[in-house]
Amino acid sequence: MKIRLQLVVIFFISITQAQSPIAVIGTAVEGWTEDADLNNYWPTLYPNPTGDYYYAQIDLNEGYVKFVEVDNQDNIFGGTAFPSGEFSDDEIPVSAGLYTIELNMENNTYLFDAYPKVFLGYTSNFVFESDDLINFELPATEFSTGYQFINSYYDPAVMEPDEYGSNNFPTGIGNANHPIPIEAGYYKVFFSLATLFYSFDIPDVSLVGTALNGWPDEENETPDVFMESEDGFIYTLSNVFLEEGELKFREDSNWTVSWSGTNFPIGDLVGSDLDAIVVPESGFYDVEFNRQNQTYSFATLSSTDFNFNQVEIYPNPTQNSWQFSLGDFDFQKLQIYSVTGKLIFETKPSESQSEYLEIDGTYFDKGLYLAKLISNSGNVKTMKLIKN
Repeated sequence: MKIRLQLVVIFFISITQAQSPIAVIGTAVEGWTEDADLNNYWPTLYPNPTGDYYYAQIDLNEGYVKFVEVDNQDNIFGGTAFPSGEFSDDEIPVSAGLYTIELNMENNTYLFDAYPKVFLGYTSNFVFESDDLINFELPATEFSTGYQFINSYYDPAVMEPDEYGSNNFPTGIGNANHPIPIEAGYYKVFFSLATLFYSFDIPDVSLVGTALNGWPDEENETPDVFMESEDGFIYTLSNVFLEEGELKFREDSNWTVSWSGTNFPIGDLVGSDLDAIVVPESGFYDVEFNRQNQTYSFATLSSTDFNFNQVEIYPNPTQNSWQFSLGDFDFQKLQIYSVTGKLIFETKPSESQSEYLEIDGTYFDKGLYLAKLISNSGNVKTMKLIKN
């Protein structure tokens, strides 16, 4: 679970408040002290005028903690989640690190706020996340062209952050001499406090579903077909064969950030918890995903030529060869693709192939292939071929 870092305002409280101070006890601090005199115990939280409790700059070991009211040691409470959750009788499992602690007595909630913190610029709108407080990531975010430092707060008692940047983009080693010259786009940002290396990476967007390689399962967790993008705004996928079926878009091969739609061939992106986009007819498509405008489109060449209906293939399946009966179809070329989209055969007509065309499949492996007939007018018809 990633720790989402957020700024907490620290209040300095007088111990003369009417409410009792609250001690932090457990294996992550000094140990369990239910039977000890807590009047001089450390660490202890004190209430502010609103009745909430704060503690700045506490070092915790990996272990468990609870909270106990100093003047009423029968009042012991904890929780089950970390770094935040609701009060309960359980012990809170904590990770080692430097924290501030906030107790909200009105909502019965707690928050352990971890340090160091990493921000892009000085705004809490661009807060990095971390599993280990060494390697930090900023989820895919839209950026305008401009200059920014990566800032780190190592200690809640220090108000001025350390600045890291360089005049290199999209990757570099941070120093305090120059802000990063960011180019407009959607990026995931990585930063290491250990090496000061940073990178602005365009997130992957892919298509997944029964119209392609199927939905993810235990045997194939990532059947995704990835799209291309130069800026993270617009992604494209050209000349991809889609079966009649369903599709969704998703980021980084998981469902955390994902999209669907309600129309075909164009529409607005919606949450992926809705039904998938339905591809009504198999064929080759050019796909565009526009993250900035939240739209998508599937474009294919027209297949409305009346003489497409005259084209027949036999035998299909075959063990040796396919015979194409073309009728009056004025074709420019025939292409055969594997189901993965690789072109493996192409031919153009000769005078002897005006009405019939024979394709030798002797050396084709067993399986499914896709025949793409292209007319002189630019229209396309796609058909399945099966080799036994």
